[in-house]
Amino acid sequence: MTPTSNKVIYRGYSDSSPYPPIKVQAPNRDYADLLMDDLAGPSGEFTAMSLYFYQHSVADKQFGDYSIMTMRIAIAELHHMDILSSVIRELGGNPVFQSSTRSNARYWSAKNVVYSSDLCKSLRIALDGETNAIETYGRHIQMIDDPYLKNILERIVVDERLHRSYIYHMIEEYCR
Repeated sequence: MTPTSNKVIYRGYSDSSPYPPIKVQAPNRDYADLLMDDLAGPSGEFTAMSLYFYQHSVADKQFGDYSIMTMRIAIAELHHMDILSSVIRELGGNPVFQSSTRSNARYWSAKNVVYSSDLCKSLRIALDGETNAIETYGRHIQMIDDPYLKNILERIVVDERLHRSYIYHMIEEYCR
């Protein structure tokens, strides 16, 4: 993976701390399989990126900051997909868009995205998604015994917490 910089369009929607290098202790297909849920499971990064892109596309013009936020978070989630894809390959897996074997290895579907043009409903869906992602990454961090991989996942969680805080502030502003 080519090193990236936070000095791109998603700046402010990704924490300014650097991402750890894409490195694992050794190939491990079990870890690669586990990360498939984070990449392309029903609530993984591919679903999050698609949800935010959809929300950006249907955002009402009167909520311009919401439209900007959802596009920039979508780009940050795409960056997470890039990182996870690289890690899965390093672990010896194939980063196709499907869930883990623990989740029946289902191919990703656009049905995973909740389509709503209602601002408050969309924000609550996004908030639930970010909270779920943080919890899922936390469980995976506990299951993994590779310090390099743990560092990568912990860094992604920093971004997910930032996204959750932005969404929460939007809910406070528009949905109370």
